[in-house]
Amino acid sequence: MKNHVSREVLLEFLKALEKMKGFPRLINGKINGLKHSEVSLIFLIGELREKNRKVFASDLSSVLLVSRAAVTPTIQFLGKHGFLRRETENSDARKAALYLTEKGEQALQAAKDYHYRFFSQFAESIGMERVVDLTQLLNLFYEFFSAELNTKENVTFRGKNCSC
Repeated sequence: MKNHVSREVLLEFLKALEKMKGFPRLINGKINGLKHSEVSLIFLIGELREKNRKVFASDLSSVLLVSRAAVTPTIQFLGKHGFLRRETENSDARKAALYLTEKGEQALQAAKDYHYRFFSQFAESIGMERVVDLTQLLNLFYEFFSAELNTKENVTFRGKNCSC
């Protein structure tokens, strides 16, 4: 027997998801005076570098699912303000690897420390068991909807083809 989802439960769920859209901005907006997008890029560069690989603008745009043009202004800002440096590849002068500078590494560590404190306070307030349960549920949610989105059907809406 399938579980029936009431309209009220669905609406509350959708409201909760809508509230979560602003969450990264909430926690990243307080770090070293940097904007959310800047902190996110620093995190991503740091994460990719930990995997012992060179990081290029194209890597960032692939992970973030945006165009290279969308990440370029943030890369330029971080470079101009000393958080990262670019090194041109010998094989292609247009391609530059991105590296965090000492200032960038300090910003990354400050962000990690802030997130750890934020998360620790949350875990203290609701209990670690509930945090583990929530983490598992969020992962299940992501896996389910990722799989669903990869099996989209084309339908017509107002005379135009769209995926849904």
